[in-house]
Amino acid sequence: MASSVLHIKDSYYFEIPRGLWRSHRESINDFPEHYIRLDPDFQDWEAERQYDALSKIDGLKNIPPKEALFQQYHAWRHDEKNFAKPFDRFLEEAPSNAWFQQHLALGRFAKKLPGESSEDYAER
Repeated sequence: MASSVLHIKDSYYFEIPRGLWRSHRESINDFPEHYIRLDPDFQDWEAERQYDALSKIDGLKNIPPKEALFQQYHAWRHDEKNFAKPFDRFLEEAPSNAWFQQHLALGRFAKKLPGESSEDYAER
């Protein structure tokens, strides 16, 4: 007669976890959307589209050249704390993009909200 404890123990050690099964995806459409968004080539394509849209805005000044901005973006994206972040997050968070943050009043360029205390403003 087989032991139920031994059977549970054997199945725990000898079954293959679902995450290690072989993938049967054949095209890019078979992957979930978040897999595609984290792909570096997709992020570069999306960054080019966003840069082109930014360059068409009339009130936006001091836009750096595309090549220089993308070099900064790639270096910023490969930092451990910024791993796989998209281009729009780079524009919002990187300290070298004061021109963008000032235009949208982000970060240190944010205006004090009505009814906001000085401590809350400094913390934000």
